[in-house]
Amino acid sequence: MVEAMEAKSWSALLHEALKVTYEGVDHSLPGNGGPECTNFLSLTQKLIETFIFVSLAVVELYVALHRIKLPQQIPVAERGFDRTGKKIILVIHAMTFGIEVGYKLATKQTIFLLNPCHVVTMMQVSYKNLFVVGVYTCVIFVDIRGNLI
Repeated sequence: MVEAMEAKSWSALLHEALKVTYEGVDHSLPGNGGPECTNFLSLTQKLIETFIFVSLAVVELYVALHRIKLPQQIPVAERGFDRTGKKIILVIHAMTFGIEVGYKLATKQTIFLLNPCHVVTMMQVSYKNLFVVGVYTCVIFVDIRGNLI
């Protein structure tokens, strides 16, 4: 009896927690969800496109991993230069993203935080933070022959 109530309460708790992700989405706007959005593509087309693009990604990864050559020595940035400007940009960028996240939470539309623009913003804030705290990273750019630039 107690286990059944615990399972039901966990299920209800999970349902309530997930409602924050989609409850505020207005499905009356075109392209913003709803049955017509769900049924826009057939299952066959979804499967074919998924197979094509996953296959392409695997081939790209295979080719890239065999062409990239890591450098023997990674250059380290000079110490002692002023990072105030970078810190200010990081704070502004992080605050802007925080306002975006707060808006999505307040309007119960957190599902849109998975859009590429928000994911890229998360990556940019993380990357900028690496340089501010003093962790040195090497950004890898590869030319056509597979050499690092």
